[in-house]
Amino acid sequence: MLSGASLCVLVPLSACVPVPVRPVSLGCECVDLPPCTRFSALPPAAPSSSLPPICSDGCAKASNGRCDDGGEGSETSRCLYGDDCSDCGAREPPQLVLIVGQLVPGSRVLVNLERAEAGSQCLLSYSTRGLGSTTLPTGITVSLAAAKQHPKLQTADSEGRASWTIRLPRSFQVGAVIFVQAAELSGTLSGVMQAVVQAS
Repeated sequence: MLSGASLCVLVPLSACVPVPVRPVSLGCECVDLPPCTRFSALPPAAPSSSLPPICSDGCAKASNGRCDDGGEGSETSRCLYGDDCSDCGAREPPQLVLIVGQLVPGSRVLVNLERAEAGSQCLLSYSTRGLGSTTLPTGITVSLAAAKQHPKLQTADSEGRASWTIRLPRSFQVGAVIFVQAAELSGTLSGVMQAVVQAS
């Protein structure tokens, strides 16, 4: 299913990692984020504690005297997690990792979640409005404005993976940004992924 597509992998600081699986990689576009790191294969799974802390001030609301990254102790969710370091301090990286296939209007896209607890129930949420706060029908609060929850919960397999196949409506315009976040029903959240709709 993924053959011939480009993937975007969520890593700490919500930086996109384009993973080419064909010679011409459309990858993902990082909007107001640090430059993308390129890998020839998916990064190996590692426990959250072995990843470096997240700390940057790339958000327009950074360094304003208020913590705005949506993490513990923050006042708002106007910045991506870890992107208001001056006000919030360094953050531990999210445990859950999202991988989103290429978004093309009218086509199916595969969304994978990795590093979940084996057997845990997982949900997928998305928004076209950006960052914010929405409590979903399952009671989980995500860091997306006016978020919608995918109707199907998935159970993480023995390796901590869950996936959803979604049809992107033809009405989505090329260049539109879709914000995606996953969560375990225990409350563990992935970081927010920004994915850009591409032409076919």
